[in-house]
Amino acid sequence: MNCADRLLAPVADTPTRLALWTPRDGVVTYAEFARLAAQAQAVARDERWRPAAPVLLLAQPDAAVLATVVGLMGLGIPVLFVEPWLPLAEIAHVLRLAPPQGFIAGRLGQLWGLRMRAVRAIPSWVPLARVARRPAPSPLVMDDLAGEHVATIAFSSGTTGRPKGLVRTHAHMRALHDALGGTPDRLVAAGPDLAIFPNFALLHIGSGRGALLVPPERRARTLRQVAALPRALRPTSCTCGPAVLAALTAQAADGAFATLRALHVGGASTDCLTFERAFARWPDAHVTHLYGGSEVEPAALADAREAVRLSRARGYIQTLALGAPHEALRTRLSDDGLWVSGPTVAPAGIGEAAELARTLTTDAEGRTWRCTGDRIAADADGWWFAGRASQPADEFALEQRIYAALGTTACFVARDARGRLGLYGEGIIRAVRLEGDDFARAFPEVDVVRDVRIARDRRHGARIDRSRSLALAEAA
Repeated sequence: MNCADRLLAPVADTPTRLALWTPRDGVVTYAEFARLAAQAQAVARDERWRPAAPVLLLAQPDAAVLATVVGLMGLGIPVLFVEPWLPLAEIAHVLRLAPPQGFIAGRLGQLWGLRMRAVRAIPSWVPLARVARRPAPSPLVMDDLAGEHVATIAFSSGTTGRPKGLVRTHAHMRALHDALGGTPDRLVAAGPDLAIFPNFALLHIGSGRGALLVPPERRARTLRQVAALPRALRPTSCTCGPAVLAALTAQAADGAFATLRALHVGGASTDCLTFERAFARWPDAHVTHLYGGSEVEPAALADAREAVRLSRARGYIQTLALGAPHEALRTRLSDDGLWVSGPTVAPAGIGEAAELARTLTTDAEGRTWRCTGDRIAADADGWWFAGRASQPADEFALEQRIYAALGTTACFVARDARGRLGLYGEGIIRAVRLEGDDFARAFPEVDVVRDVRIARDRRHGARIDRSRSLALAEAA
């Protein structure tokens, strides 16, 4: 049941084929990737790391990082990920919930760790560069593991402000590999995937196609590098969020990325116009609109052209049509959000008991159910995204009407400390003034209009971070 064995299955048949390309590493073959994983295991044995206790890993994703993840999982050592931008007190809270036995980091990660007593207290520190230098005297090991053995633990910001940990087991990781590997992308694309998310890069390494990994901090520059690769290395598919899709489409105007045959887009709501521009650039490509989240990937899949058509027909400028739920899932729609159960649903969590009780439960048959926190509507056309359950439904509907009226999604509504409903966005005052009295008549519930710099989520660069946007406005 060791999922690392699945991820490295192509090594035996295609050792010299591209497994991963990054701007820093260039081309890394399957044989080289497996050797890096074996070197990570040698380091783990040097440090006497034991199975079950996690190791904290913090570094920009590259070949050594992804190979370290696979190598540690092969030994049954869970890999712990923490969003580095969490407040220091929250990071200390995370490390109390899941105490690491070791810490692997690049140079910046080590400087990050030195600021915090909780990280300095981790007994074993390993610079990532040591993985690349350490010879591997023995071949790669894949321990025989039970399906419920923990593979990774990922902590991110919780809905209540406290971080929550998502536990992925080896059985769960294999189920994800099966579910995502069966998407239509596999039917039309055989070359490497242009991946923005490291977990999808691992998926495509395991599929035998390989991946070109674009780091988040220099996407535009890296996309130009990918476009200049020899034709045999150019991507035939792309897995990305809407922000990268927009950047990719802009570069394609000059004839780049003509080899793309499939686009797999998710991670945030995508404007219909963003999709439509991509359809124009790649008229023959299969474009999949993916809906999911950290709790479940994927929750629903739709043909993006059909999803855009349905969304436009209802007056939306965001692609809110989600298609049908994934066949592997059991689902339940409720006022507190979409509940999902199945092999692709993360089976466990770590965090505050009250938070877990709201989002994780087990039914009488022993099935784990998770609440995604998303409000979903269903009708004859399938599922529709209807906002976060934490946002009043009427405010979400109001936002959608404002988007359509102003022609922009770079804004949001929120109530201030006095209970007034405000509209916040970039250049939003000018946009409202252009509408004149028509806006006031159409949206009498809006009390305040204020220009703010929109902060986007750090992982995808697409979703509006409402709390941070409002904090920036107050600071200004």
